[in-house]
Amino acid sequence: MKKLTIIAAVLLLGIGGLMSSYIGLSRHIYNRTDCERFNIDNIELRTGINVPQVLAEECACQTDGKLKQTSFVIDTSVVDINDYISSQNWSLSSDGQYIASSINDRSEWQAQLDPQTAKLSFEIRYLGMK
Repeated sequence: MKKLTIIAAVLLLGIGGLMSSYIGLSRHIYNRTDCERFNIDNIELRTGINVPQVLAEECACQTDGKLKQTSFVIDTSVVDINDYISSQNWSLSSDGQYIASSINDRSEWQAQLDPQTAKLSFEIRYLGMK
């Protein structure tokens, strides 16, 4: 019985440690405001928009960490742009661009997809940061 209790305690501690690590990494990625590490992951966590396989990326951040502008060119040899559009929550604008946006207490963001060039652009304004 003592062995079983020790094994259960070790398993619970291990699972708790893994969950804490995962939560900590997710928070770290979510709170990043730069273009260096975890850029795509940060955008996906903030916006809920999947960034598929890309060919190119451009990113610019303000030095105060309150604004990030990023654009990607989607790899259309791997990603079917029509399937991608239908899998996301886009609105079609009058100029043929697909757009999405939202605001919460931590960020305000806008996304735009040009289906002709497969360019996916994001602007994220970090609120209440730094």
